Amino acid sequence: RGLSEYGEKFLKRNELKTRQCVYISKEAHGIVSKIVNTIADKEITVGGYIDTVLMRHFEENKDEINDLYRRNRENLI
Repeated sequence: RGLSEYGEKFLKRNELKTRQCVYISKEAHGIVSKIVNTIADKEITVGGYIDTVLMRHFEENKDEINDLYRRNRENLI
């Protein structure tokens, strides 16, 4: 069975070469675990899913993020 549009964007295997520890709420972890274990049928990891969602968010919002970043930077000197 083919992946939905959501599946094509977010539920593909994403190997993380280097990893960093981050903390998320128990509620968010529970939701992500259900997505990974049920919808994605354990084809991806919790970290891989979160990484894919974040990178997509950055890409879709990069202009606004960059604008806010530039506006909030103070001069070094």
